[in-house]
Amino acid sequence: MKLLGLLLLLTSAHSFAAPKAHKQKIRKIEFETKQLEDGVHWMPESITVTQGEVVQFIVKHTIPGKDEHGFFIPELKIKTVVKRGKTEKITKEIPTTLPAGEYKVLCDKHEGTHKPATLVVKEMGAT
Repeated sequence: MKLLGLLLLLTSAHSFAAPKAHKQKIRKIEFETKQLEDGVHWMPESITVTQGEVVQFIVKHTIPGKDEHGFFIPELKIKTVVKRGKTEKITKEIPTTLPAGEYKVLCDKHEGTHKPATLVVKEMGAT
């Protein structure tokens, strides 16, 4: 009898459980090395994200010369090596605690010759 009561309790609790949260949509943002007159750049030169947003950075290095570049965003704790001809994917939620503002997207392997891009972080709910 106790077993039957326990089964009924578990069954009814399961029936009234809160629905599972839906997965948050992931926005894909592509970065690629580009050789311009003044050096190598991460392109696009600027991207805008919002606090709390989940983004997947798709990072490519396709230009001849250096075999690898660093993809480094200190404020997001992203630091990876991108080898020529390979694609790196980094999924990250933009922290709600990261202040709105502009942050550098760097190459920590060639700081003198690789020009940074800009990551613009907007406040959640801002238009």
